[in-house]
Amino acid sequence: MEDEMLLPAGTQFKVTGCLDQGDLRIIQLKETQPPFPLLQPVPFAPQAINSSSS
Repeated sequence: MEDEMLLPAGTQFKVTGCLDQGDLRIIQLKETQPPFPLLQPVPFAPQAINSSSS
């Protein structure tokens, strides 16, 4: 079973470690702040859902 994760475009990482065991390679990453951000953070504000019954 493989775990997958989607990352936003422009995300930058620094490699902090590598492990190679034959058919298995593990790469440890640390997210870094880019010097010039390409995207602004999207504010998250949960909204109440109003439902009307007829």
